[in-house]
Amino acid sequence: MNMSLGAVTVKTPVILLAIAGFVVASAIGLAGIAHAAVGPTVGLNVRNAANAVVTFAPIGSTLYASTTVASSTSVVAPTGTMSFNLFSGLTCTGTSSTTVVPLAAGFAMSPTTTLAAAGIAYSAHYSGDANNLSSDSECVVVMPTGATTSILTMLSASSVVVGTPVSDSSSLLGTTNTAGGTVSYKVFSNNTCSSTPLFVSSVSVTNHVVPPSAAFTLGAPGTYYWQALYSGDSQNGAATSTCGLGVLSVVATSTPPVVVPPLSTTTSGTISGIIFNDLNRNHTLNAGEPGLPGFVIQLHLGKKNKAPVIATTTSDANGAYSFSGLSAGTYYLEEMHMTGWKQTTKDNKVKLHNKKLSAVRNFANIAKTATTTMKKHEGSESDHETNHASSTVGHIENHDTDHHTTGHQGDEKKKHKNGHDN
Repeated sequence: MNMSLGAVTVKTPVILLAIAGFVVASAIGLAGIAHAAVGPTVGLNVRNAANAVVTFAPIGSTLYASTTVASSTSVVAPTGTMSFNLFSGLTCTGTSSTTVVPLAAGFAMSPTTTLAAAGIAYSAHYSGDANNLSSDSECVVVMPTGATTSILTMLSASSVVVGTPVSDSSSLLGTTNTAGGTVSYKVFSNNTCSSTPLFVSSVSVTNHVVPPSAAFTLGAPGTYYWQALYSGDSQNGAATSTCGLGVLSVVATSTPPVVVPPLSTTTSGTISGIIFNDLNRNHTLNAGEPGLPGFVIQLHLGKKNKAPVIATTTSDANGAYSFSGLSAGTYYLEEMHMTGWKQTTKDNKVKLHNKKLSAVRNFANIAKTATTTMKKHEGSESDHETNHASSTVGHIENHDTDHHTTGHQGDEKKKHKNGHDN
């Protein structure tokens, strides 16, 4: 059919077909544009057992991930699935454990997991649906926190003759009662424990208990340094003992080695105390003076710090330390140097006897300043300076006294002379 519009003749079917094609094409294009414009946001959080969002949590905490999918262009609630990817460590790289969960009203929740000492990381992937494209979340990391794990060691002897076997033992602090993992005992020839180990003995930790090392025999005289390294496990952090706490002297003479007796499990003797910040510098623990954690105390069996070390411990969060299982005898307490602090209470000898098998010894410390000099345990520069100052003051006082006496004697002589003249 032809239509006449003035001088123009139009073929109606052609126009209709052209319009219809434009409408269909436009509809398809708009649909494509509408779908492409839908970019849902995947919000990911990690929550604890109290449903609180966390980025730090104690080791062993129960955690889970939750997601929400939100679209700014679609009025239809997103459907589909959410894939939760759980990584061991603090990055979303490497091998992951993946769990797929159906999305409900735009929300999904992962199964729970236990926070390991290495930390965890989560990422999530949304599958998309008829109205929404697929999308990924950002990586969310949870850092582990909790009590600091530490390891203390004790040698079977502190001095031996060449050819005598020696072993090391250790104990863990700040771990769970079910702690596992391994401990590697190492022997070094330098006091920083950074040289190639002369000996390595690895043992397995079971329920917090650490077996001793294998015996090691040194064939040359010298001083050797032992160190223990704890691997940690899923619930406990790794730890390394302080280099220098386990020092072995190997001599070439036939002098019998000093054998360190083990602490008794049947006797009840104790030596304990507080390592504290002596704010008023009176060498006495007063109310309001805080305890100092992390200070190492060595217990020697004998009268001086040259006696063999039979136990080592570290002050707790309140500054408290304690040695138990002691029998009657003479012991020597030695506080090890702590960077940034000056010890003002001297290391001291402690005697336990059958009528009194307990003793308390507190150690005062003050924060070091640029003008503070660390004292040595046996005779310090500060003591020397104090004695020198006291000597100087005494000299000045004596000088004044002598001057006064001389003047007084002169007056007496004058009086005597005047009286004689009169």
